[in-house]
Amino acid sequence: MTARKARALRNKVMMPLLVIGIVAAICIGALAYFSIEAQLMRQLRYRAIQLIDAVGAAGESLDRREELQRVVLAISVSPDTSVIMLVDRDQRIIAANRSNLIDRYANRQQGYASADLEAVIHGRKRFVENVNGGDFDFIAPLSFNATLLDSERAQQGAVLVRMDVRAIRSDLIRDALQVAICLIVVVVVLSLTAW
Repeated sequence: MTARKARALRNKVMMPLLVIGIVAAICIGALAYFSIEAQLMRQLRYRAIQLIDAVGAAGESLDRREELQRVVLAISVSPDTSVIMLVDRDQRIIAANRSNLIDRYANRQQGYASADLEAVIHGRKRFVENVNGGDFDFIAPLSFNATLLDSERAQQGAVLVRMDVRAIRSDLIRDALQVAICLIVVVVVLSLTAW
């Protein structure tokens, strides 16, 4: 009779502790995901601003498109950068880190078109951050040297940057799930040992 009461008492105590441990493990995994994601997004934003500043300095100071193209290619070597594209006020691609982008839009009158891009080029928006969707994560204004575009004055344009946010997010989700699963396994093993 006492063994039966002890087993019932053990079930009454250990089952809630097991459930609490599993819920705590899931919460820790979710909190780890959100805190690391916020930190990574801040770092990616800072990195994108650095890239935009570097490309902006090149656009203002270089006189030939080939030089600007080389600068864009050199800047885009970073593993966290997926696409860098520079467009003029008519949204024609001036330079990009992928030649297929330039070739794809070479025969069109209009290049890459977007409402955010239009707003940035015409000064209605200063900086657009669109990390959760869209083709580009960051869009910022850019001023091109007059001789670069064969014009009389400097011309407004924009730089579009896509970081590898999607790949980072999938890696982060996988890591958070691994942490949560490992914690759940530890809670289950400790519960079985205490039983």
